[in-house]
Amino acid sequence: MSDSVLQKPFTEEQCQKACMEDCLCSVAIFKDGSSCWKKKLPLSNGRYDVTLGSKAFLKVRKDNTSLVPTIPIMANKNNNRKTLVLVGSVLFSSSAILNVAFIVAICVCTSFIFQYKKKLRSA
Repeated sequence: MSDSVLQKPFTEEQCQKACMEDCLCSVAIFKDGSSCWKKKLPLSNGRYDVTLGSKAFLKVRKDNTSLVPTIPIMANKNNNRKTLVLVGSVLFSSSAILNVAFIVAICVCTSFIFQYKKKLRSA
């Protein structure tokens, strides 16, 4: 499922270069001296077998300068969750108020209709 492309015939260097130039490629598997499997994340169905005769080229980040610290991300998620809870509670309470107002309006209208019919009968 995580195989993006099988390329043949390929040399070992072409396989490495093809993975480096592909943004979705995380691992390139050079197999049988001519085939190159480019794989993307998440990697699945991993097996260890020394008899396969294949090489794996892993794409690794050079440095961590572009990584955002995890603590601010967590704070942002908590902030988003608080905002979501606030918006949800405001929508729920306003819906409840509108429903109560609608029921009161129906009761008042029904009362006026019954009083009007009562006046018509007595007249």
